[in-house]
Amino acid sequence: MNDFAIYPTTAGDSTTPDNTGRERASDVLLRIGGEGGERVSVDEILSHLDDRSFGFVLLLLGLLSCMPQPPGATIVIGAVMMLVALQLVFGRHVPWIPNRLRRRSLLRSTFRSGIEKVAPTLKRIERLCKPRASSLTRGLFERLAAMLIVVCGLVIALPIPVIGNVLPGIAVVIIALSLIERDGYMFATGLVAGLSALALIAALVGGAALAVI
Repeated sequence: MNDFAIYPTTAGDSTTPDNTGRERASDVLLRIGGEGGERVSVDEILSHLDDRSFGFVLLLLGLLSCMPQPPGATIVIGAVMMLVALQLVFGRHVPWIPNRLRRRSLLRSTFRSGIEKVAPTLKRIERLCKPRASSLTRGLFERLAAMLIVVCGLVIALPIPVIGNVLPGIAVVIIALSLIERDGYMFATGLVAGLSALALIAALVGGAALAVI
């Protein structure tokens, strides 16, 4: 069996549409959390995504990096984030995920609880998003943002407590939402947030290293 899978795009049912009439990202994630079955796999989550699949995958990874995780989980999250972002850098149109990762799962109740905690904030951000200056979210600009996300994924994978996960995770969430909604203004905000997060983390880690020396 091929060790990798390419996920085709599928259309979801709209409940709370965005400005293009499509279901909002928060509603898609809440719907997945509310479906049957004791566990939810990466494969199941990806099967609900439409042509915004890259944005959705990065959004989910960014949200996970902002939540408390068991030891070692952020290494996996950061590695998958880098894998997905690199595909954007090289111009892929749908995510390419190893089969062993798409078979990974977690309790649906855990997934639902985590999404319900972040959904109110996510919905507030979504209300600010709408398709505008969409050329900033495509082509070269999209690839530059993907390169920034690769660096954010690397930082998330490193053993840097709290800020090493949350700050770059927030930036990835903002960039992902901007890609989903094709919002150039939110896209620019995400880039600034990402660069600021990386600069702050570098300054703090550098300062701590100098203090030890």
